[in-house]
Amino acid sequence: MKYSLKGAFFSGLVFPGLGQIILKHYKRGSVLIVIVSVSMLVFVIKAVQQALAILEKIQSEGGVLTMSAITDAATRVTTASDSMILKFLLLLILLLWIIGIVDAYRIGRKKDIENRLASQASQRCECWKQQMDEGFGFMESILKYPVEECFEELTSLRNAVDEAKIEVVFSGTQIVPGLDRQFYLRAGLIPCFLAAAREMNDRGMILKVEDGYRSRAMQKELALKQTIFDTVVSRVVWEHNGQAPPFSSIRKRLGVLIAWCPKVGTHMSGSAIDISVLNHDTGEEVDRGAPYLELSELTPMSSPFIDQRCRSNRDMITSLMRRHGFIAYPYEFWHYSSGDAFAELLLSSGKPGRYGPVHRDTATNTITVIENPSEPLNTDNEIAERIEQALKQLQEG
Repeated sequence: MKYSLKGAFFSGLVFPGLGQIILKHYKRGSVLIVIVSVSMLVFVIKAVQQALAILEKIQSEGGVLTMSAITDAATRVTTASDSMILKFLLLLILLLWIIGIVDAYRIGRKKDIENRLASQASQRCECWKQQMDEGFGFMESILKYPVEECFEELTSLRNAVDEAKIEVVFSGTQIVPGLDRQFYLRAGLIPCFLAAAREMNDRGMILKVEDGYRSRAMQKELALKQTIFDTVVSRVVWEHNGQAPPFSSIRKRLGVLIAWCPKVGTHMSGSAIDISVLNHDTGEEVDRGAPYLELSELTPMSSPFIDQRCRSNRDMITSLMRRHGFIAYPYEFWHYSSGDAFAELLLSSGKPGRYGPVHRDTATNTITVIENPSEPLNTDNEIAERIEQALKQLQEG
């Protein structure tokens, strides 16, 4: 039974204040019980006194005990003040009874809401943990997945869009201070990208490219960005019930949400883009349940904590991108790639990825394969320092 109904039941059908006692509002319930009990006691005493006075009146006059005699005696014995007191007491008891019911219901209703929110928070936490664990397993598989580099050059998305006369928006933010975003994809993916952008235009939308190719320096700095650590560490503390989590737990979560080595960083392969989608008429972002770079239980593509409209938007965008060869990364609703280890593994194609992490020479626009792609971009000490800073910030509130 819901707390709201339980409280109202006991305060309404048993005794005012009992519902509050059951709901552990002892002081409030005790006050109600005492006031109603005293009021009822006084009412009974007054009623008994009046009844005795009526009997004495009838007996003194030698009358017979009939309804008419009782009524007549009551009229002569009862004073205006006695009648007022009895009416007041009756009204007070009735009023307190109603107050007891309403108050117990409100207390119970609050507890029902708190329980529901706690249950939802628990569900969100469990979902976050499950998705992040699955994501970590996926990244472990990517480390082992074969790549046979095809050495296609990187091509400017801005130039391709201008030549094709397709409306596309590019993010104006820097990935980290001092490093501008590089909107490049492998040459073989340009026709697919343009086809996806053109279809969005035809359907009244504009593709916004949030990020494209990342150099090793860009990915290294992004993987040390303090705001990312602050967000991820707060989520891991949340899943550990407010306690400081072990270093390994934070590393695992970071590994799902930000590439820690070139092999798992498909942006470094020039095969991935992060996107948002805008309404062509209003310029407003198509709502996918959260903004770009949201890091929470809303981040996985299949998050159950977004409404149906946002779910439909995610599904629509993902279907459109897939028609043009771009496969969604399951653990970030904005990330799509093609031809790399991510895409081939998700498609279960059995084919090796043809795009691996590469270095781009900005002067000649030539690429070279990044050696030792499974080597971490940052040291444990660098990461530990960011984690400690994030934990310190949490403790300071």
